[in-house]
Amino acid sequence: MADRAIPERTIRAAKLVALALLFVSAPLAWYADIRHSAMILAQTSRIVRPAALYSGAVLLSFAALVVTPFLRNHVARCAFLAMFLSSFALDRVVLATSGHHVDVTVLKLLWHNRNLAAPVLHEYLPVVAPYAAATAVLGTILAWPTSRGLSLV
Repeated sequence: MADRAIPERTIRAAKLVALALLFVSAPLAWYADIRHSAMILAQTSRIVRPAALYSGAVLLSFAALVVTPFLRNHVARCAFLAMFLSSFALDRVVLATSGHHVDVTVLKLLWHNRNLAAPVLHEYLPVVAPYAAATAVLGTILAWPTSRGLSLV
């Protein structure tokens, strides 16, 4: 019986396309906020520049997002992707409904009003559903196992 597994090259190509779609929609939208935060931090004078640390953290976050889909460890790959993609989906939904990206203030507001979510969720379903579906498709592609990936150990 013939092996019906998806070729490794196809999996890698699909993951790269999914990452490209993710990076086209998310980081470009975050650029203004990232730049604004870095400019505010650049005005502080200390031995270690907070703006440099912030920029490094942002770049490392994007690098982690690129590396994660290629991890061999299924548990680590799926856990990190769930965290990244749920944050992405939340940001997209909040942006679509309020016109602003998620920040600490929005997270506090959402957390304090979480009891009100169930009664009004059906009203926002037309906004939430497409982002949830797109995130699920991206997550399925990015979480697909690879036979040769990066090892955590």
